[in-house]
Amino acid sequence: EQRGAKVFLTRDSDKVNLELETICQIVDTRKPDVFISLHVNSSPGAETKTSGLQTYYRTDASRMLAHTVHSTIIKRGVCADRGIQDCGFWVLRSERTPSILIETGYINCRFDRKRLLDSRFRAKLCDGIADGVAKYWRKKGVLRSSWTGRFLRQMNTCASRARIFRGGKL
Repeated sequence: EQRGAKVFLTRDSDKVNLELETICQIVDTRKPDVFISLHVNSSPGAETKTSGLQTYYRTDASRMLAHTVHSTIIKRGVCADRGIQDCGFWVLRSERTPSILIETGYINCRFDRKRLLDSRFRAKLCDGIADGVAKYWRKKGVLRSSWTGRFLRQMNTCASRARIFRGGKL
């Protein structure tokens, strides 16, 4: 929003549970220029040393967005690189809207969990996402001196505001 983008949230807390079909209907109705679904990953077991950022896409139209946003975040040294993958996640099914899902870290990794609770880390992560989207538009030849694209972020387990993890408690 600070860069002139119109941002729509499908939800702004974990207290609202939306079905995947509802989220996809919101994307289809709003017709955003891009859709970014934010999540916090988990792995089997109580605690893991697995750490880092993963980005997923489903369609060829979303590949450039995934690579651009992911590499922008990784180049900032914000997170360990767990890679970019093509996947069949249903929430990324839109053929019209470039869509990515970003796993921002592992909830059951002490290191990632501590960083996700830090507002400065979340700000750097969000700035990396925003800069990545701006780079994506420049690569597409759409963005010149100002960012005018709209993008829709689904706030899943991760929230970019202070409400993350219900007031900082896991």
